[in-house]
Amino acid sequence: MLLINEVTKNSGTISPVRCIFVPMKEETEEHNNELPDRIYLIGFMGSGKTTAGKRLAKMLGYRFVDLDKMIEHHYKSSIPLLFEQYDEAAFRLLEKEMLQKTSAFSATIIATGGGTPVFYDNMAFLKQSGLTIYLQLPAAALAERLLHARRKRPLLQTVTREELVPYIESKLQEREDYYQQADLIMRGVSLKIGEMARAVCDYSRR
Repeated sequence: MLLINEVTKNSGTISPVRCIFVPMKEETEEHNNELPDRIYLIGFMGSGKTTAGKRLAKMLGYRFVDLDKMIEHHYKSSIPLLFEQYDEAAFRLLEKEMLQKTSAFSATIIATGGGTPVFYDNMAFLKQSGLTIYLQLPAAALAERLLHARRKRPLLQTVTREELVPYIESKLQEREDYYQQADLIMRGVSLKIGEMARAVCDYSRR
């Protein structure tokens, strides 16, 4: 199969990417020539899943969904308040239930929570339900982003500035085995959405 990726830029705006599949004579009809219905973005908090997800969705002509926002909308409460009302174990169960609802989505990019892949069988579900992309950043870069983030992170409420990098390093060590199971791994420090879109197209032709 010949795959032609078209990513264009015009006056600083992002134009949609087109993945044009040209079947070769020897290929069978069984080959999947379509982009996945669901693309899941995984990675630590502050890795840029929401920002990258929105831009990638625009480029691919998909819609974008943030799993945390889904939870907040469904339970009519913010994530910090849910963590206060319940313990983390209870929240992770709510998160799992909401995650499973995404299997009905089509042409959608879903940004997951930082801990989503780690609990229950969530990582297996993600890989079965769509294409998974890990946005990978080092602890220092994540700490810098989180220090300047407007959004409150429940798991960081008791972590001081001095403790932040060691805390992230510890959490990454716990989660990296799950993150590394992603179908695609993108370096998040200088992430280019066009390259990300091309990676999705390339993966989809396999």
